[in-house]
Amino acid sequence: MSLRLIGAALLAIATAVFLATFWWERDFLCRAIKNQMDIENTSYRRTLEDLQFERHALEWVRVLSAFGMLAGVLLQFFK
Repeated sequence: MSLRLIGAALLAIATAVFLATFWWERDFLCRAIKNQMDIENTSYRRTLEDLQFERHALEWVRVLSAFGMLAGVLLQFFK
């Protein structure tokens, strides 16, 4: 399998993951707003910690997928 083909596959997968993070962020924000309205919930603090963890995970997935896209583009230059 050539490096160009691997690069194209990596670029396609990383781009799809990067674009999916925007849907993930929308879902994340909807849950954050809902939890803000549910302030009397007994597990509110735990839910807030989960949302903060998910926000950091979202940022890392975006960074890693951006590096994947860069690697995919760079592999296109190899023969």
